[in-house]
Amino acid sequence: MGSQVITADELWAPGDSGALFDSGLNCSVRVNGQIWGRGNTNNQPRVCSLAEFVAFMALDEGLHPGELLGLGTIPNCCGLEVNRWLKPNDQITLTCDHFGTLTNSIGAPPPGSVRFKYIGVDDSNRVSRLYTAAKLLFMAIILPPIAFFLLLSGAIAALFWRGDSPAPGLDAPTMPGGRTAKKAI
Repeated sequence: MGSQVITADELWAPGDSGALFDSGLNCSVRVNGQIWGRGNTNNQPRVCSLAEFVAFMALDEGLHPGELLGLGTIPNCCGLEVNRWLKPNDQITLTCDHFGTLTNSIGAPPPGSVRFKYIGVDDSNRVSRLYTAAKLLFMAIILPPIAFFLLLSGAIAALFWRGDSPAPGLDAPTMPGGRTAKKAI
């Protein structure tokens, strides 16, 4: 996200779907000067119009000034789609018709930080298969019977629970129909 704002009247006139949804806006992504992807906003499949999207987003809590709504990525402009990954010090340049150009750099991680994808990795930087297999075995085979046993024991205990006797000086609780509860034995 950049520091500049483009208002709706710069993209389309009232009552018109405008360039954003008619002819589409041409966009491109460059990483370190190399083109990683090009696309057009009109090429992505849409399940609803922009007006329907905004109306749906405003249903529960309403929309307030300053809130941002994301419509997804431009086709072929996402690293996941082209199977490419950013690294520290990469410079990303996004260019889109009517919006202009935005350039950002990926910073280096702080010293001593652990990347999420390396949790459970041994010293040789390979995922320990034995560790992963033992973890999955524990989660898939051992935890469900334990959870089932705890739930079953709670259900059995609830069947035999007679309830608390009333506190000293209080009458027994009244049941529907005017009956009083029997004291616990």
